[in-house]
Amino acid sequence: MAVEENDRLRDVEGDRVQHEKFKRAVQQTYELCRASAVPTQLKVEAYRMWAISEPDRKKAIRGLIDGIAEIDQRHGEDSPESLPLRLHLGLVVAAESREEGTAILDRALTIQRKHYGAVSEQVADGYMHLAVVAQVAEDFTLAEHHYRSAIDIARKACGPECRTLSTAIHALANIVKRDPRRAGEVEALMREWEEAIPKQPRRKRDEHP
Repeated sequence: MAVEENDRLRDVEGDRVQHEKFKRAVQQTYELCRASAVPTQLKVEAYRMWAISEPDRKKAIRGLIDGIAEIDQRHGEDSPESLPLRLHLGLVVAAESREEGTAILDRALTIQRKHYGAVSEQVADGYMHLAVVAQVAEDFTLAEHHYRSAIDIARKACGPECRTLSTAIHALANIVKRDPRRAGEVEALMREWEEAIPKQPRRKRDEHP
């Protein structure tokens, strides 16, 4: 038993060390990207990863807000380039205030519609973020509504095979299976999920012979 306990403690310590290394790497990348004129995509990812790794929610929120302001200053107000930060900000804020988090995600959805069209994979992704907030708040009826909206839009925008579509179907199935009386519906959803999983990378699927 002592040997097993030592092994467990060693694994825990190893995980802690790796986590600290990851946090330092993210922090260094974040600071470098803030101080440099790096491509927008890299800057956005640096802000997002820093917010994910930051345990202090208030600091993460401030960092995301700063990132959105910087990206919008570079590309214009409500730029689509800032959407990854807005979507993540909505989820983080919703942990403290569902109403405020939902308002941020609603604004992101408006930006997605403006730049990508009402029927687009981006808009479907926006509905999925709203569904997550509702689901965490245990508002399963609203979460189901949002997931179904995401499924309908993703299917129209992407066709029968799409990562966003398959993810939304699987998430919906997890909500529906809470009710034992809907077992048949869950089985049907799982079949849809398997059919929607992309069989090959999108890059290859989009190529023409």
